[in-house]
Amino acid sequence: MAAELVTRQQSGMTNFGIVAALLLSVVLGCFLHAELDLSQAHSTDSSSIYNFYVGVALMMFVGFGYLMTFLKAYGLGAVGFTMYITCLGVLFAIVVESYMGKGKLAIDFLSLLNGNFAVAAVLISFGGLIGKINPLQITVLVVVELLFYCFNKVCLLQQYAMSPLIADCGGTIIIHVFGAYFGLAAASVLGPPKDDKLNASVYTSDIFSLVGTVFLWLFWPSFVAGALPAGAGQTTALINTVLALLASTVVTFALTPMLQGGKLATVPVQNATLAGGVSIGATANLVGPFGALVIGGLAGLLSTVGFCKSPFFGDVDTCGISNLHGMPGIFGGMVSVLIPFMYEGTGVSAANQLNGMILTLCVSVSCGWATGKYLLLKLNDDSCEPFSDSSFWICSDDGQHKEQHESTAMGSSRGALTRQPISDTRHAEGLSSSESHSQLAGRIDNVEGTLSAQMSRVEARMLGMEQSVSQQMARLEAKLQGVTGSEYGPAILEQLNRIEAQARVAEAGHAKPAATEAAPVGPDTQLRKETLDEVLSQLKRLEEKLAPQDSSQATDGEVQAQLSRIENKLAAVQSRLPNMSRMGSTTSLGGVTTGSSQSVVPATRPTAMSPTRTTRTVQPGTQQASPYLHQYRNIG
Repeated sequence: MAAELVTRQQSGMTNFGIVAALLLSVVLGCFLHAELDLSQAHSTDSSSIYNFYVGVALMMFVGFGYLMTFLKAYGLGAVGFTMYITCLGVLFAIVVESYMGKGKLAIDFLSLLNGNFAVAAVLISFGGLIGKINPLQITVLVVVELLFYCFNKVCLLQQYAMSPLIADCGGTIIIHVFGAYFGLAAASVLGPPKDDKLNASVYTSDIFSLVGTVFLWLFWPSFVAGALPAGAGQTTALINTVLALLASTVVTFALTPMLQGGKLATVPVQNATLAGGVSIGATANLVGPFGALVIGGLAGLLSTVGFCKSPFFGDVDTCGISNLHGMPGIFGGMVSVLIPFMYEGTGVSAANQLNGMILTLCVSVSCGWATGKYLLLKLNDDSCEPFSDSSFWICSDDGQHKEQHESTAMGSSRGALTRQPISDTRHAEGLSSSESHSQLAGRIDNVEGTLSAQMSRVEARMLGMEQSVSQQMARLEAKLQGVTGSEYGPAILEQLNRIEAQARVAEAGHAKPAATEAAPVGPDTQLRKETLDEVLSQLKRLEEKLAPQDSSQATDGEVQAQLSRIENKLAAVQSRLPNMSRMGSTTSLGGVTTGSSQSVVPATRPTAMSPTRTTRTVQPGTQQASPYLHQYRNIG
């Protein structure tokens, strides 16, 4: 069964190659009679119109291509098939539109621009079908849609006549409305995909998609104003398009958190920010700056609500072309109907604008439905997995595609802005019918490699943390050395000895400190209280000694941490004083054990700054060396 499916896929790709070669042969035959139209070359700013062409071409190749890379396992198809559609479509559109509009194949810069405009309609339709149709179906879509597109533009909307039926410099009606509803009608006929678990995005694919958004945003003014003659009208269109895009972008960012639980979502930002450019196209050279901002803002609002709530075509519209091109296109068309009542001297007929939009909707929906029903549906191939590059592309062996393919991360559906868990049931259910044992072995190798790489990253991170801690401890040791080696070093060590002597006095109970004349003779509690006060006062003097030696070190967090440790040890003395026995008690002080055994075992701390200590035995009647003195001597 698996071998049969592979054979069917190979046969389908072979048929695709043959059809594409035949189409190129037809185009080459047409170009035998082509000629360059240089009649307007003397009055054309060639550099300017070429710049417009480059901007529009970048929108097709990079803008549309990367915008559709949101699919986590269809990045090659998004960019690669966009390139194929653009190249084949421009060639075919130049031939068809030139013959329909001029009666001959005469090519100039506007022919290249118009070819890209025609391809934009096909790419919009492709956005609704992406991931669900094979390369042969894509080829049929390009040829058939361009025939109907050119028919609608040239014959019905009369764009090559001296007085066109409608005003639409930016293609709001001619391109966006036609492309959106042609694609939606075809997608509705094909229905939802048989398996949509890969119809989702991941973090990196959303970033690549946002790159496409940025390219479309930047070059959209060229798309709107590129075909206008140089002059005031073209400049007005350029300015108004930028203003409309600015407004729709701000509205999208402002509205999305309100509709998405207080957070931004990638889908509206990737798409609805462009809605201002869609809606302004029909009136970009007619309205003023205020009108452009209003149109752009309302278009952004309409598109954002569409992407967040998905009222139409949510189950069949892969990219959400209804929300980005369909509804904003109709809104922009309706604005063009109202323009004659709002602005004088536009030369626009409201009736013609309305009729042109209705004609475009009728042609796009009916022709799209027929194309889907009688062509695309018959060429459907059930052996191809939806939204997967591996069905048509030789994917790299780095495991990236398969890792995304089997991901269980949360993905985003473009039709409805919901995060759906992508379940991976293949390990439990075994191989699907289209996979071989060698593919399973490759998957296992990829999973092992991924786990190994993750473990390596974790180990590297742990090593980096250890090195960071070691460096911090080394700096602390250096600072402590500076303290003990300064002019205040002996005084600090003397204070530490006095503190520890007072602590031993407290441990001995009624024993009177020899060096303290003010020691009271009274109850145990009074003695311990005053002894503790003396210990705390010694600590205060120690801090006063530390302060003058270097203000930058005295306030350093690490030095303060050392002082905090001393305070903690003294606090431990305070907490134990009321409970000490007079004789035979065993008490821990700062890691030093004292009591009847007179054995001292310093506590150890597993840090880079802790010096190695040894067990010392204190003979009765001798003064015990300060463990703090021992520590500072080892450091110094």
